[in-house]
Amino acid sequence: MHSSAQHVLLTISLLTCLGATLYLLFPRGGPEVYRRKRMRRALSMLLGALYGLGFRLMLMVPHLAPVSARLLPEPVSLAFLVMMPFAVGAIAVYFGEEDERLSVSYQFAAPALDIVVFLSLTALSFLEGTICIVMAMPIFLVMAIVGGLLMGLVLRLSSRGGTVVRCAVMLPLLAAPLENALGNRDEVHQMQLRTVIHASPAVIWGDIKNARDIRPDELGTSWVYSIGVPRPEEGLTRQTPEGEVRWSRWSQGVRFKEKILAQIPDRSILWDFHFDDSSIPPGVLDEHVRIGGRYFDLVDTRYDIQPLDGGNSELTLTAHYRVSTAFNGYAALWAGWMLRDAGATVLHFYKHRSEADEARSQAQGRMELLRAG
Repeated sequence: MHSSAQHVLLTISLLTCLGATLYLLFPRGGPEVYRRKRMRRALSMLLGALYGLGFRLMLMVPHLAPVSARLLPEPVSLAFLVMMPFAVGAIAVYFGEEDERLSVSYQFAAPALDIVVFLSLTALSFLEGTICIVMAMPIFLVMAIVGGLLMGLVLRLSSRGGTVVRCAVMLPLLAAPLENALGNRDEVHQMQLRTVIHASPAVIWGDIKNARDIRPDELGTSWVYSIGVPRPEEGLTRQTPEGEVRWSRWSQGVRFKEKILAQIPDRSILWDFHFDDSSIPPGVLDEHVRIGGRYFDLVDTRYDIQPLDGGNSELTLTAHYRVSTAFNGYAALWAGWMLRDAGATVLHFYKHRSEADEARSQAQGRMELLRAG
């Protein structure tokens, strides 16, 4: 998807949260009804948010007691991303005010606000970083609202709301062992971007091999960097006993190497990525989105330079990335969005840097001609 689709999705999520907040903060009715409704709404919101927070804390147990890893949900799983918010939505509606919980507007608003409270608690307690919250919010909102609507339907058609809400609460815990037994699936996806640069292939090639002192303004604007993803600062190629290696430095202390696998000077270059335990400092990226981690990795990157007429060149960036979850569709969607956004800024940098270098080279050439004349 293009960046416009990303912005639309995030905008819809934020507007949903804002609408739910306004709806629940200002209930209709007289003073006594107003107070009772707010108290009941606060109770249902607290119960749903605490359930979500408790579930999130549960994800930390396998790190403390590895023997429980087979029984408890993983952070990137159907149990956590789909079933947990579904249960939050069911709780929010079931414990709502009697004369309100059958309202469709309440079934939308209460679960959505519950998710906002839950995610706010995870942020305030440093359980989740901005990147994970932004990635989780859309699916959390959708599944919580689905849970709220289905609970409203159950309450309208039968008297078994209590049984249904208990089943919803237990479903993620019952599904987790089965999901863990099935394991995660590895999938490799491709991302490709192009740009036209008013510079010769030789100039672009030199900037790719050695990109020094990358300034933030050369990268342009990017929503990925605004939510905490480290920015590239330098990439230098060096000859080593194992061949040519490009050493990259990103902001926030990220350091890693890219081994050059194949290259044709001034035409194409291919490298893979090597992240070790010291490449990414603790706290920079959450485990769920850590590059080279259990769920996500960059496989390789290739740049191709094609000469065009008029002193222009086309630069093509092709990258392969791995996602390894039980929910690869959603994970690959976000990974692709983030890599496309980050890749677009990298191409913006090469365009900006190479065109400036080309202009400088041509100016120097004219000066030398003038001196010679």
